[in-house]
Amino acid sequence: MGVYLRVLLIEDSENDAILVTRELKRGDYDVTWERVETPEEMEKALAKDWDIILSDYHMPHFSGLTALALLRQKPLDIPFILISGTIGESIAVAAMKAGAHDYIMKDNISRLVPAVQRELREAEIRHSHHLAQEELRDSEEKYRNLVENIPSITYTSQMDREDSVIYISPQLQKFLSLSAAEWMTNDLWSKRLHLDDRKWVQEEYKNAYRNEKSFCAEYRLLTSDNREVWAHDECAPIRSKDGLILFMQGYMVDITKRKQAEIALQESNRRLEKALEELEKMQKKLIREERINALGQMAAGIAHDFNNALSPICGFSELLLASPQSLENKEKVTRYLELIHTAAEDAAGTVRRLREFYRVREAKEEFSSLDLNEVIRYVVSLTQPKWQNQAQERGVMIDVETQLPAIPAVIGHESSLREALLNLIFNAVDAIVQKVVQEKTQRPHLATTSNESQTERIILSTHCDDEKSIILEISDTGTGMSDEVRNRCFEPFFSTKGEKGSGLGLAMVYGIVKRHEGTIDLETELGKGTTFHLVFPIGKHEEKAEAKQPGSDASHPLRILLAEDDDIVRQVLTEYLRVDLHIVTTASNGKEGWEKFCTGHFDLVVTDRAMPQMGGDEMSVLIKKENSKVPIILVSGFGDIIKSTDEQIPSVDIVLSKPVSMADLRQAVAKCSR
Repeated sequence: MGVYLRVLLIEDSENDAILVTRELKRGDYDVTWERVETPEEMEKALAKDWDIILSDYHMPHFSGLTALALLRQKPLDIPFILISGTIGESIAVAAMKAGAHDYIMKDNISRLVPAVQRELREAEIRHSHHLAQEELRDSEEKYRNLVENIPSITYTSQMDREDSVIYISPQLQKFLSLSAAEWMTNDLWSKRLHLDDRKWVQEEYKNAYRNEKSFCAEYRLLTSDNREVWAHDECAPIRSKDGLILFMQGYMVDITKRKQAEIALQESNRRLEKALEELEKMQKKLIREERINALGQMAAGIAHDFNNALSPICGFSELLLASPQSLENKEKVTRYLELIHTAAEDAAGTVRRLREFYRVREAKEEFSSLDLNEVIRYVVSLTQPKWQNQAQERGVMIDVETQLPAIPAVIGHESSLREALLNLIFNAVDAIVQKVVQEKTQRPHLATTSNESQTERIILSTHCDDEKSIILEISDTGTGMSDEVRNRCFEPFFSTKGEKGSGLGLAMVYGIVKRHEGTIDLETELGKGTTFHLVFPIGKHEEKAEAKQPGSDASHPLRILLAEDDDIVRQVLTEYLRVDLHIVTTASNGKEGWEKFCTGHFDLVVTDRAMPQMGGDEMSVLIKKENSKVPIILVSGFGDIIKSTDEQIPSVDIVLSKPVSMADLRQAVAKCSR
């Protein structure tokens, strides 16, 4: 089977047409052909697909050159070969100039097949080249459309210097209000760099060129009207097949809006950080004021308790001093001394309650197993001056009841829970006093017709809930809350007390309960009171090992140096020690104590901390350097604070808090003498 060949024959002789097709078949072509002999027939035949056109030169009604001219009018690339029996050299040249691909003499028909083969190959080459050109044009068009429609600016620059831009896309006009022609003609890149960025950007570009590496930077440019814009610029070297760098290809993106947003965000963050710092300072100040307010309320009650305690102390001691003869009545003196001692113990108890309040602030304490009922009992006792004495002074009788059945332990921070309960009780007292005062103001006849004050109530109760949690309820018969206040009462800085309140009390309570993995809620009604519900998870009870009590007294009398600047306290401590037959040498300050230590021999030193000329700390350091084996007991009014803050005093062995009892001092001495 030969090569398929479609042939259009322009020939007036059918015999010559047969001769031509026979020759092609001999050349191994499978020929399909059609013969025409007029322009009209050729025009019609050109509507079909042909591989080659073979034309006689001279025909009665047509000619080969006319047929060639007719073909050239069409957008067709079909090989055209003239075949003639009588054609001169000049005619052949004219035919070739007119576009004929070859000419064949009929008496040399053997040249036909090679000529056809050659022209078919060349036609295929021309066709392939044409397709390639079309594809190239399409590709160039697509690339141009892509480059001119993407948001970024593409550019090409030479390698000799950074300003040698040989192409830049039209988006430059939108970005910098400059045409591509202006940019390339005037080498505007370095001239349009922002002055603050010019030096380092040019240096980075030079390094990229010098080291034949990529470049990436974000910098500022100036538009034609000197507006400041931001560009993200990246470029990379383009290499030939043999590795030589031809040019740098890159793109720029307008990132002005992003940079403005970043700058605005940074500025906003700076303002926010400043605002947070101010808020933190204000919060600390308000928390400090809230605690001072709580301390102030307690201090007023404690002052009342102290006055009550001092009255029998001052009164009975004055009676004894004013009537020396009464000292002979041992029964009366003993009774007076017992009353004085009881009053002093009451005063010491008041101090202990106050100490426990400021011990609350120990940040290093960890959660531990504790009895919530004991915490409640303690806080009720601590707040008694507030809900009893101060309330009575305003004509309000408040009865605080506790309903505390046995409950499992909870895991918590005792001091924090005390603070939370303290706030809730103080709020309850304020709500009750406010209600009673309002009622008396609105109905003044009640205050004059009633001889007895109405008793209001605060109830604190606990109970278990499904063996998983402990519920603490605090109810009062105070003013209650409106819906708006109820919804906002736990918000920080929200207060209904005006300038007297910081608005942090209940917010602190809420935070403390949440830190204990608990929940807090409330029920309230205007004029009827409020009930807070605090729920805490039950924790495992940890058995506390009982501390081994030291011996009641030392095994033998000790030589003790006592340094204390307060005369009365020094006399009391001296008598405490002499009761156990210890030999006591006293000093009124640290300097005197150090001098006596250097000239004597002592088994133990007992010292106050704050003293004139030389404090107990400094004296203790000197003593330990002189003899590290001598134990030192520090007795201070700030003893509890020293313990609560974990303050380390290396030169001191034991710290005791004033007022110290004889039993506490005896145990400390016994411990040191072992």
